[in-house]
Amino acid sequence: MNRPGKVSFSLISEVAGFFIPFLLGVYWAPVGIDLEIKATILRCVIAGLATLMLVVWLRAPLTRAETTFAALFGLLALLLIVPSLTATDPARAFKDLLKLVLLFAAGLAMARALRHERTARGFGYGMLLGSTVTAVLILSGYIRHMGLTLPTYEGLRILKEVLSRGEGFPLNPISFSAFFMYLIGLCLAPPRALTWFAGLFVFAVSSFLTGSRAPLAILLLSAVVATALHWVGARSFVLRVSGSLTLLLLTGVILASAFTVDSRKMVTISEGRTVAWSVAWSKFLERPFTGYGYESWRDDLTARLAGGEYFHNSNSLMKDGGYHNQYITLLAEEGLVGFVPAMAIVCMLLRCCRWLAWRTSIPAISRHMILLGGLFMFLRAAVEVPGLFGYANDPADYLAYCFVAVVVSRMSLHEDKRRPTLGRFTSEPQFSMAVSA
Repeated sequence: MNRPGKVSFSLISEVAGFFIPFLLGVYWAPVGIDLEIKATILRCVIAGLATLMLVVWLRAPLTRAETTFAALFGLLALLLIVPSLTATDPARAFKDLLKLVLLFAAGLAMARALRHERTARGFGYGMLLGSTVTAVLILSGYIRHMGLTLPTYEGLRILKEVLSRGEGFPLNPISFSAFFMYLIGLCLAPPRALTWFAGLFVFAVSSFLTGSRAPLAILLLSAVVATALHWVGARSFVLRVSGSLTLLLLTGVILASAFTVDSRKMVTISEGRTVAWSVAWSKFLERPFTGYGYESWRDDLTARLAGGEYFHNSNSLMKDGGYHNQYITLLAEEGLVGFVPAMAIVCMLLRCCRWLAWRTSIPAISRHMILLGGLFMFLRAAVEVPGLFGYANDPADYLAYCFVAVVVSRMSLHEDKRRPTLGRFTSEPQFSMAVSA
């Protein structure tokens, strides 16, 4: 008599868990709709689905991981009120803050539901399917404009401009979304032969048909860092030394490049990003504690660049807006008031990812993908704004909180296994039996 009620409630959770990532995958499909309208629709739908998942699992026992991240995000939200009040445009700043708070809540709501095994698996399969759909959209756009010709760098640069300006189909963030969705999917869904085939398709299309070098380069760098971190924690002395030397070498190469490479060459390599970074840094030095508020680049970025000697190299990049670095953007827009608690969240997430990667209770592929996904997200934040602390518009912003939900749910599952029987997370919604009765 009770079984139908249980199935219906868990099924609601599973369906909602599948459709959230699937919607992120098909987000770019309607090319004729204004991006602001699409972002609003996506925000409302995901908020509704996350709320539904929260209601289903509302009475699940609270975990330390959930309370810790809720406290960290809550503290950040409270502190961000200060730079929003002092922003150059307080109304705009508070609007962006409210959107970000909504993402905080959605991520934590999803985390509770992902402790349910079938919901987590549906969420993972939704990510894998969404990444494949995104890759298909990229492929169709390429064939539509370039035909069946082999890609060239010059042709891909033109294609990026045509798709971005003409159809509202920006290849850079779309290729990142395809990569990241696939990694999140592997954190939860068991790998199969079809899964690996889909991954090869996603990586091939996103790497070679978009003209975007960053996602593949960041993924390779993330893999190197993840391997080095694994060696650092190994029992073998040789591996520990090798891991430490690898991390030191990478740090040295980055610092040496920053201080020795000619500034003009660095502008070319970064596609104008270093110019935007210098503007953001100068604005941080002007208002180090509270910054200028969300999206304050709209007020004066073009004017500050207009007289610069590298403006002609970065003009096209500036049309997309922002400082193209999440960390420097935090400093320029939210000051130290927002930057310090945000970095506390970053450190906590990385610590959890590293800890989960070495838990033998989690399948090997999944736990290594958690660490790889975390590094991929945080390293990508060095070249683009959408993500954990973005403007809550781009699918990359939502994917960041989907990843947070995965990490928190895996930490919570470990706590559930150590609870006494009466306090464990059950395989079905706790209130479903009462409703069925």
